[in-house]
Amino acid sequence: MTTRPTLFLTVGLPGTGKTTEARRIEAEEKALRLTKDERVKALYGLANPPCRRLRGSVDTRGTHDGFRLPDL
Repeated sequence: MTTRPTLFLTVGLPGTGKTTEARRIEAEEKALRLTKDERVKALYGLANPPCRRLRGSVDTRGTHDGFRLPDL
């Protein structure tokens, strides 16, 4: 029987332990952890990347580019 892939998605306010939890899951589940912040730091170091306008934005109704975000 084949094991189905699992996606772990962490969402939350700054400083609530998202990265800590993601690192725990990475170690315990032998998972691949993808993080925008670490990728940008690897590419640009301490310098900020070139500024580009965002294509989408989160609005007050909880939608982003047509996807509905869960009510928490």
